Amino acid sequence: MIPNLEKLKNFYYVAETGKISRASKLLKVTRSAVSQQIKNLEDELNTQLFIRSGPSIILTREGYVLHEALSPLLNSIENVVKELQGSKKELYGILKIGAPLEFTTNFLSKLIADFRLKNPGVRFDITLGIPPILVSLLISNKLDMCFIDAGDVFERMHPISTRKILIEDQILTCSRTYYKDHIHNSKNHTYENLSNLDFISHVEQATEIFFWFKHHFSKVPRRVELSVISDSIRTNIAFTKQGLGLALIPTYLIKNELKTNKLVRINTYKEDYRNMIKLAQLPNKKPLPIERAFVQFCSEFFFRNHKTIKKMMNSNRLN
Repeated sequence: MIPNLEKLKNFYYVAETGKISRASKLLKVTRSAVSQQIKNLEDELNTQLFIRSGPSIILTREGYVLHEALSPLLNSIENVVKELQGSKKELYGILKIGAPLEFTTNFLSKLIADFRLKNPGVRFDITLGIPPILVSLLISNKLDMCFIDAGDVFERMHPISTRKILIEDQILTCSRTYYKDHIHNSKNHTYENLSNLDFISHVEQATEIFFWFKHHFSKVPRRVELSVISDSIRTNIAFTKQGLGLALIPTYLIKNELKTNKLVRINTYKEDYRNMIKLAQLPNKKPLPIERAFVQFCSEFFFRNHKTIKKMMNSNRLN
């Protein structure tokens, strides 16, 4: 049988603060009441949860395991209670958001900073990752929402709803040396030649590489040879400059390298592949007020700053 919430709450606050006296102040009860609740919980579980060391107490291994299990549950309850009790003008709680590293660095950090200026009661728990992992976490309800590349594709593949946030041009590129050794000239920008070269990808499945081939040639290779797998765009740029193969990179991140001929663009008769970054949520989950507020703020942020973002992309520099 699960111990009652009062015992668990007393245990949680003692574990968080490290002292019974601090926990008693937060709980607005006497120290003896907190101590009794801890003793009752230890008796019920037949397990020692703390090691007493003067005024402070330390979690035992069993206490640590219990705290790790309780922490997300009680935090979630606390957030919901704050939202239900709080005024409509002030938002409280934690937003769990997933996003790629580069998007977080270049855009999400500024978005969150602006949002918190108006809503200081909202905290953020950010998970960095690639779209397949982020979508999996979203579907398993470990994220409230996530920003994903190729959002239109993942929306067709998974039970998620999305809204467009940003479109970025992406090009297939390689180092000048790799180009001279393996491609030679634009006549060899063919499906047959390119599909047999080395690639650098975010994931083992080389998903974005297949998207590029589908866009430019209306077909995809059965497989591609990967020389490097790295989930960081900046790292992939570095590997590409070292001549390790071809990589699909947002154009605005490598404008200087293209101008100085350190990297070579692989052109075809079609326009550049356009990556659609979308905000994904679960369609059947009723969003909390802080989720609705953030999604609305996000749409307004990108609409309001679209000229600035376009200028930043064109200048290859983010302020």
